[in-house]
Amino acid sequence: IGSFSICSSYLELLIENFPKGQHRLSWSDVYVNDKMNTDGALRLCSESVTEILESFYREETKALVLYLKIMRIFYEAFEDRNITIKQRLKNLWYSIFFLRAWKENAKEKQKQKQKENEKDKRKEKEEHFITMNTYSCFEINGHSFLLLYRKFRDNNCLHHFIPWLLNSQTCEEFFRTMRSLSTSESTVTNFDTFQALHKIKRIDTITELKQKYNIQKKEPLQHFEPEYLSDDDLRSIILEAQQEAKHDIDCLGVIVNNNSFKIGFSVSYKSSMKKTKFDIEYILNDYTDDEAVVDNSVLADIPRDNIISKEDEDEEHIDFDINETELLAECSGLIEVDDSEANIPGKFILKDDKGKKLTVRKGSLLWLYNTTLKLSSDRALKFRQAGEYKSKNKILDIDDCLCINQWITFNNNFHIGRVLKFKYLNQKYKKDTSYKEKFVKINSTDNIGILCAVFECIEILSGFRLKMLKNDEFIEFNKFKSIVPDPHLNENNEFVYDSKDKEKINSIFSLSFES
Repeated sequence: IGSFSICSSYLELLIENFPKGQHRLSWSDVYVNDKMNTDGALRLCSESVTEILESFYREETKALVLYLKIMRIFYEAFEDRNITIKQRLKNLWYSIFFLRAWKENAKEKQKQKQKENEKDKRKEKEEHFITMNTYSCFEINGHSFLLLYRKFRDNNCLHHFIPWLLNSQTCEEFFRTMRSLSTSESTVTNFDTFQALHKIKRIDTITELKQKYNIQKKEPLQHFEPEYLSDDDLRSIILEAQQEAKHDIDCLGVIVNNNSFKIGFSVSYKSSMKKTKFDIEYILNDYTDDEAVVDNSVLADIPRDNIISKEDEDEEHIDFDINETELLAECSGLIEVDDSEANIPGKFILKDDKGKKLTVRKGSLLWLYNTTLKLSSDRALKFRQAGEYKSKNKILDIDDCLCINQWITFNNNFHIGRVLKFKYLNQKYKKDTSYKEKFVKINSTDNIGILCAVFECIEILSGFRLKMLKNDEFIEFNKFKSIVPDPHLNENNEFVYDSKDKEKINSIFSLSFES
């Protein structure tokens, strides 16, 4: 954003250098495998984390702190039960205005880089802003919150306006409960509407038992009475949020213009939808004793009615009858029931037009009828964190490598930089730029860029003081000159070199700063 970068390297440094009791972060919060880990995201954007970043890294983490702040206040606008409607609206619209200005700034940078190199047009947009899905969610949530408040207010029912019930988490919790109503060995977590109606009855029973025996995992709902805000009040709150967002975005070196706070996308409607035909191969090896594959041509004429699929033999029995003769009545010539052998409970013995016999579970056949039903992988494997979070590097000679968090100098200037990240430069696709290691061999010939927090050395009586310049640009590896000692933090939390390091720094620069 502007002249500053949002880099996860500072979070890694925080975990390595500060006690966990101060920030409560773990490596799984930074190296995310489970994208639905809400608790980890809340730990990342907690006030304790941003306070440490502000106190010890100051200018370097200015953009990262604001990014985490937006995450936190936007979440609090819906979930925090102890703040007013005014504060909720201010949090929402501060976040929206900040993102709008950031998006406009990224667009301007994209145009500038397009003039220099046409190939970087798409890559620039992807690297320097959040995804459009995420940005659209901010806009939609902010507008819907405002519209809903006015709707409840104008209909004199503000007592029904409960912000923490407006999000998707309430629905997610309900569907999570529905998916959990299966056996521990079942790998089928999906269901259709008819099955959902049966599960709802069980959920009602469980809820009644919890209420009856006072089994509560959550605190009881408190009485919430939103304050009355007129349209003028709402307008002043939004304008106040805009001014605060403008002030903070200015601090990052972003130039705000007339377009900075306009909505960052347009909505278009398509008059017609193109029909897409999908070729699907049905594989039954998860359901039959003998592995069998049913080709599309065999099932081409099977009706796709909303017939209930049986999730598993261990699943709760649904009280309805299945008549296999009626079920396969419209499949004459393709599949028919083989009556020459005795029926096996819970299974069909089918015979195709070539006389080949297949033993198929009833649940499998019903699943084939309902082509929209998808099977998910085992729940135990689906969200399992894979591998360790710290990369296991080989034993290396530290003198031959440049590592993250080291301090370096560059050719042709007298600046010092802290190494934050590496990536491959001039790659066609963004995924090809990823560099996963935390070190680079000094004699490497790869086209690698170094993301650095760049500081200017300013001479003082006791040595040198470092002044932050920028940390938003990848510097070519061939401009790297040498590794320098780490600076110290003084009482004002500024990076400094004392008189003992002065001679060494001068020799590295091949320049006397005392002139």
